[in-house]
Formats: sequence, C-alpha cells, structure tokens
Amino acid sequence: MTTIAPAGPPAQPAPPAPRRPRTLRTVLLAVGSIALVALLALVALQVVAGLDRDDRSRTSTVAEPFDRVSVDASAADLRIEQADVDVARIVFNSGGSALSETHSVRDGELRVQLRSPGWGVLDLPFGSSPGAQLVVQVPAGTTGDDLAVHVSSAAGGIVLAGAFGDVDLDAGAGEIRLSGSVADLSVESGAGDLMADALEVTGEIRTTSAAGDTELDLATAPTAMRVETTAGEQRIRLPAGSYAITTETVMGQVSNAIGSDADAPRRYVLSATMGDIEVAQR
Repeated sequence: MTTIAPAGPPAQPAPPAPRRPRTLRTVLLAVGSIALVALLALVALQVVAGLDRDDRSRTSTVAEPFDRVSVDASAADLRIEQADVDVARIVFNSGGSALSETHSVRDGELRVQLRSPGWGVLDLPFGSSPGAQLVVQVPAGTTGDDLAVHVSSAAGGIVLAGAFGDVDLDAGAGEIRLSGSVADLSVESGAGDLMADALEVTGEIRTTSAAGDTELDLATAPTAMRVETTAGEQRIRLPAGSYAITTETVMGQVSNAIGSDADAPRRYVLSATMGDIEVAQR
C-alpha cells in the first residue's frame, strides 16, 4: 500500500522591490531645466549685444608718463610701435565690430583694453570682427630699454616695431611679427606663425607654439634661448659666433650649419614635436 504525503502550502511570491524615491531625480531635472533656460537667456543677450554695431572707433593721446604697456587686444589686430608723435597715441578702429577701447595709466603702467558687451562669466565674443585694429604709438625718442610690453590676445595679429625692454606676448591665434630690439622676450602662441626680422635681443628668448612656424632672424645673439614647437617648422638665423645648441625633434629633420660648442656660454635649446629645425648663420 502506497501512502502519498499531502502537498505543502503553495510558495508565496517574492514581495516587489521597493520603488526608489524620485525626489532627487525630480530636483535634478528641475535644476537642469532652470540652468538651461538661464544659459539660453544669456546667449540671447550676448547675441543682441553683438548686433549693436555702433562705431566705437576713436583716437586718444596719453600725456601721463609710463614705463610699461599692457594691452588686452581681445579679437583685434594689434600694432605697438615707436612713431613720430609728441605724446603716446592710441588709435582704435572698430572695423564694424562691437568692441570698444578703454585705457588708463596707473603706477607707471599704460593699460589698454578692448571689450565687447557681455554679461556673466562667459562673456561670449559675439560681435567681434577680424576688421578691428588697435595701434599704440609711443614717441620715437622714448628710451625703449625701459619700456616693458605685455600683450594678451585671443585672436588677431600682433606687430611690435621699435626699441623695447622686456616683452611678454600671450596669443591665442594670430601671426606675430617682431622688429627692432628687446631685452627679454617671452612668447606663448596657440596658433599662428612667429617671425622676427633682424631683431636685436640683449636678454633671453623663450617661445612656445602649439601650431605654426617659428622664424627668428636675430641681429644679436641672446644670452640664452629656448624655442618649443608642437606642430611647425623652426628656422633660426644667428650672427657669427660660438653657441652650445641642443636640438630635439620627434618627427622632423635637423639641419645645423653653425654647429655646437659644448663650452660656449650661450646655450640654446630648440625642441620640436612635429616639424623640421634649421639653424644657419645670417
């Protein structure tokens, strides 16, 4: 005789997983929506400001004495030169852009700024135009050895012509041309060629370029020099002399017609990631 045990109670289904609270998600979505609306409003205001095309061109003179020049050129072509003027002169041509020029002299420093209308930390450059030009002229008799120059430029060419002291150039995009004489020279360029024409240098040279050729024709030999390029050619012309020259390139060829003297007091380092390096006597 076979005995069958009675079946046990049916298995109970697993309880449903508790639903995650949606409070945090809702808050994040709300904050994100508000931020997006605010950003769109900011951009709209910037665009409206950029459409303001009133001509802000002007010419100004600066009678106060100064021994330093600092220029924030924004998105304009800049020229700083010694010229046949009695006092320093600033010539700004807006070129149809929304840029405006302001300047002041504080503690012996002439500060020149170009700005476009904007709100907030973004200050987007709507309304700028490649036609904007800024010229800063100093009297030709100015003792250039004591006149230091600092330039910050987002986009636009830079020309420096005359006798100056220490020169510091920070350019985002644009060609840089130098002539005359300087003490120490420091250049940091994002994109654009750097050219020096018969430049006299009494101090050191330090240049860095992300994209663009560097061509330095030096009438006098700097006390020290470091030239770094990421993508671009280097062409260096030096006066007759003895130099300790180190060249470094990852992808490119090196041509050094001067040679290198390890005992020479003037030590130069030329470094390129992608691009040729050429050194010759001028």
